[in-house]
Amino acid sequence: MGNGALIRVARKNGRTIAAILTLTYKHSVMYKYGCSDARFQNLGGMQFLFWAMIQDANQRGFSEIDFGYLSVATPG
Repeated sequence: MGNGALIRVARKNGRTIAAILTLTYKHSVMYKYGCSDARFQNLGGMQFLFWAMIQDANQRGFSEIDFGYLSVATPG
């Protein structure tokens, strides 16, 4: 995947609290996978990483961000 794949990691005091994998292709950034440590959800690690992804996509001139498919029938 070369430069098209990026792993972003959020840390608090050296401990990993969340991470996401994004892929880029042509004019799009796609959120592919993410995870977080439930003990630190109150810190907003995933939200921080999504915001960093959005800012980076804007700075790099991407015109589309794909957060993936979610069906209405998917259990929440």
